[in-house]
Amino acid sequence: MKNYIQKNPAVSFIVLIVVILVIGAIVRSVSHGNNMPFPADINAVSTSTAATSSVPEATITQATLAYSVYLATTTYSQNQQIPIIISVLNLTDKPQTLSFSNGCQGDYTIGDFDMLKHTICLPEPSSFIVPPHDIKQVKVVHYPTVYKIPVGKYTLRASIVGHGGMSTQVTITQ
Repeated sequence: MKNYIQKNPAVSFIVLIVVILVIGAIVRSVSHGNNMPFPADINAVSTSTAATSSVPEATITQATLAYSVYLATTTYSQNQQIPIIISVLNLTDKPQTLSFSNGCQGDYTIGDFDMLKHTICLPEPSSFIVPPHDIKQVKVVHYPTVYKIPVGKYTLRASIVGHGGMSTQVTITQ
């Protein structure tokens, strides 16, 4: 089963969503005073997975939103574009509005490269609403014509600007 999940990115993503929904139910139970085996001051859960992960990693972040980052694969060549999907799951029963003062909604860093340092954002503020128990995604792309990532293994950190994000491992080959 583990090998099947590792070789099928769609299955990994589905496993991630199921884990996020289960953790969201636990967080909601805690916030409503139910007796759960977690401290009452738990702030939230954020999960991350890459296409080859069989079990998403979980960390505590914010009480209302869970973040994840998804790559189609964990290995790219220096000359490949890297599409990065940053997801946010609303764990609450109320819509959550995410606002952005400069229009940039997604960001990522890999090695010494920070996307926002090489991006011109819209001059107008923007926002989007994440409905209750729903997911919204922000897609960013790394372009090797802007920065050619040196060969090696890296932690790619991706976030929804000003709100939260996650990390995943990526290998860059020639």
